[in-house]
Amino acid sequence: MVSDAEFARPAEVDAQAATAVIAAMSSTERGRSFGRLTDAAAFMAACQGKVPAEPLRQPRVVIFYAHDDASANSAKDIAAGSAPVATLARTHGAGVRVEEIPAGESALQFGSAIADSEIDAGADLLIPGELGEGFSTEAAALFGALTKTEPVALASLETSLTTQQWQCDVTAIRDLMFRCRTAHAAPLELLTKSGSPAAQALVGFVLQAAARRTPVLVDGCLATVCGLVAEKIAPGTRAWLYSSQLSPEPAHIQAVQKLELTPLLAFDLTTGQGTGGVLALSALNAAIELVSDEVYAITEAINAQNDDT
Repeated sequence: MVSDAEFARPAEVDAQAATAVIAAMSSTERGRSFGRLTDAAAFMAACQGKVPAEPLRQPRVVIFYAHDDASANSAKDIAAGSAPVATLARTHGAGVRVEEIPAGESALQFGSAIADSEIDAGADLLIPGELGEGFSTEAAALFGALTKTEPVALASLETSLTTQQWQCDVTAIRDLMFRCRTAHAAPLELLTKSGSPAAQALVGFVLQAAARRTPVLVDGCLATVCGLVAEKIAPGTRAWLYSSQLSPEPAHIQAVQKLELTPLLAFDLTTGQGTGGVLALSALNAAIELVSDEVYAITEAINAQNDDT
């Protein structure tokens, strides 16, 4: 069994860089008008260790799946450019990679190796995603087991569900949580007991990205819950995560709160595949550009004032 000690510790972000960005934006009326875009730019400054942050050059979407016919067909659609994430990636300047998790291999280590591969190739921001069915139930059960949250608080709140369907959702979450009853809240053990290969790969991917000083945009319910698992395994991982968007799924909302993240968007997307992360790229890039211009304007004003004196 893989132990926590086998994962590299997350690198430290440059908190002073983030503080400098926030202080600069707070010093002018225009800077104060940028709202939460300042927070996004400060996050990137902390990750890059630069004030202001540099524009993203090579954001990458990496989607994991375990082999089944439906997922394999979805992977082909992405490769052909006909899936939602492929459409959004074209319009937002992101590359997309789809990886089938090899049977019989450690999915955790596989996810970690894929993160290394992307970062070595120049990726400066990663967006993890997944293909497959049943991930909402899995994410809810994993979150519930990790945080001791009751299944009824994690079942879908979708208004179109009948009472019977909602009860079935609660039962499915409860049954999956029951499999983890002997794990004693050890995050890796919980992951291996209730986590699919895709979830395990996502956790390994996030852990390695944080160790390699690479920011991660987490999108939907499963990716966010996996981010929380990664934080429990290696405290400090959270500093490298930014929530791209918020869905209506209770486990997603609660996982974002546990991670103390503020989603950049709130489109109620449940599409998966990292689509919310790709959508957030435009806002993130806008934040970087706007704040960069303002920081340079402030610097020029200060320099001009010094010259006058």
